[in-house]
Amino acid sequence: MWSRSAGFVRWIRAGWAFALASALPITPTIAQELSLTIDDVLGMESFGDVSLSPDGHWLVYERRRAFDSAPRFDRGHRSVWAATDLFFLDLHRADEPMRFIHTTQEEGLVLGPWSPSGAWLLVYRVGAHRMEAGVLNVKTRTVRWTGLTPDMPLTGSGAEWRDDNRLLLTTRPVGAMPWMLERDGASQASTRRLWRDAAEGRVSSATRIDTFGGIAATTKKKPPQRLMEIDALSGEIRQVAEASILDMSAAPDGTTIALLVSGEGIPIGTGPVRAYEMKHRTRLRLLDAASGSVIAAPTQDIALHLLRWTSRSDAILVWGRADGAAWEQGGLLRVDRDGSMSRFMSDVGFRGPLGRGPGCPRWAQGGQHSRQRKRLSVHRHDDVRSLWLRDGR
Repeated sequence: MWSRSAGFVRWIRAGWAFALASALPITPTIAQELSLTIDDVLGMESFGDVSLSPDGHWLVYERRRAFDSAPRFDRGHRSVWAATDLFFLDLHRADEPMRFIHTTQEEGLVLGPWSPSGAWLLVYRVGAHRMEAGVLNVKTRTVRWTGLTPDMPLTGSGAEWRDDNRLLLTTRPVGAMPWMLERDGASQASTRRLWRDAAEGRVSSATRIDTFGGIAATTKKKPPQRLMEIDALSGEIRQVAEASILDMSAAPDGTTIALLVSGEGIPIGTGPVRAYEMKHRTRLRLLDAASGSVIAAPTQDIALHLLRWTSRSDAILVWGRADGAAWEQGGLLRVDRDGSMSRFMSDVGFRGPLGRGPGCPRWAQGGQHSRQRKRLSVHRHDDVRSLWLRDGR
């Protein structure tokens, strides 16, 4: 099973190596005849993301048609999402890759996360003016389209499986595209729309910006995101929460959901100004997954891109700071389901990255979930570091 997938990856690499080698000039005459042009680059097909199902049965990959076949080109390198097909390779059989979902030339498909068992796969249908989330039943090879527009935030996760059949998805208002796709061309379209509406007297031609306590604000409010739960078996969709959602993480047992939401504005200080610094506090909210009610709301300002649960689902790891403090003055915090917090300290002066990838803090193996031993391990290259709760428990 694993050798097949590794072999497939090697086949892809070998194919690319052959294609590149074929494009290299051998003699000046051949080089002149085979010179690479912009049209050649725009006409190239390519591979996108590759994903292996949790049960090891299926390998799925994105095959992107020529860039110049996309229906529009104001989405940067993601314009080709609308010209992407999904191919499935059965690793238990010697079959050719198959297309389970067929689309028109004006639409593409991109990958989302697998359900824990590999029975379901979240997919996104991308067109010129819309993007829609759907759930693929791998066994029947059918897709249940939800009518929901995914949020796909750059600040964290926008889709996670609560259990094997229930999917959590942050969504945008109906008719809106994910900002990830609109960021490159939305300002031009918005400017044209505002000038048109002002000329027709629909809106004021002036934009008022006020400051209160050093916090800049406008009269226009951003619409919140909605956290939706999709039952893959029944197709039922329910709203769990509505807020300015930045990130989320479902506990392993599926009973609790951690949300990072945008909070109060941060006053402009007298210190150095950093590009892309957060303009609002980030607050942690722990929700009961069944009812959507808030069960804990710590007051710390929380950093993005961490949210790591223990496997017992009794606590989550974050990096937090007090309001007004610098991020360097914050620290790694264990937040229990009731909102109580304990701060970790390092026996080696840890200065590691935040995130969920390699080299980032994670709960240690062996005794990590015991009430007597609350420990984190940080793996960076061959260096393994330990962080212990400050209270010594």
